[in-house]
Amino acid sequence: MWTRRAIAAEARGFPVTGGAAEEIVALGPDLVLTSRYAFVVTRHTLARLGVRAEAFGTPATLAESLGEVARVGVLVGRPERGRALVTAIREAVARAAPPPGAPRLSALVFQGGGFASAPGTLMDEMLRRTGFDNAAARYGLERTGPVPLERLLADPPDVLLAGQRRPGAPTWADRVLEHPALRGLEGRVHRAVFPQRLLNCGGPVLIEAAAALARAREDALARRT
Repeated sequence: MWTRRAIAAEARGFPVTGGAAEEIVALGPDLVLTSRYAFVVTRHTLARLGVRAEAFGTPATLAESLGEVARVGVLVGRPERGRALVTAIREAVARAAPPPGAPRLSALVFQGGGFASAPGTLMDEMLRRTGFDNAAARYGLERTGPVPLERLLADPPDVLLAGQRRPGAPTWADRVLEHPALRGLEGRVHRAVFPQRLLNCGGPVLIEAAAALARAREDALARRT
């Protein structure tokens, strides 16, 4: 599900399932790429029916994400395309790195429901690689979860990387992003749009994520001068 959201435009023309084995088998796949956290009964059923399935976890580091990209390339019989994508991601992250001696900024990836990416996550590494210090650490976040709005207001980061409300009627989780109290940070905090789909699963979206983080850092520094 999360991968589908991350590459929604590319996935729009493909069939969608709810993860049930019956739906998957009906499509007649040669290979199923699934999550280690997918329904256990689905994985067991696929194995019993002889459907080849390869499970993937949630990468916590850039190296793990690149390893998964290369693995997918091998599994689908296109190892050279996997290697090319790994190279493209590495180059994008390298381009997004700050120049030597550039000041570091604190940043918080703040999404619907007030959730933030904790230290030790893939997004935490992406922040560090693009010149930021993850403010979630000073809020005591040990795993990805909500940051109380009061903590954010009392000790704001230099940059707030916030998602956008979804079209249509917003959910209660979406409304946190537009809370009136956040307007009080204007002038003190640089707010940059960081779509939530860039947080999901790593892989190809890291190219866009790296560019977005570098752009946010440059814009924040430009406002200081």
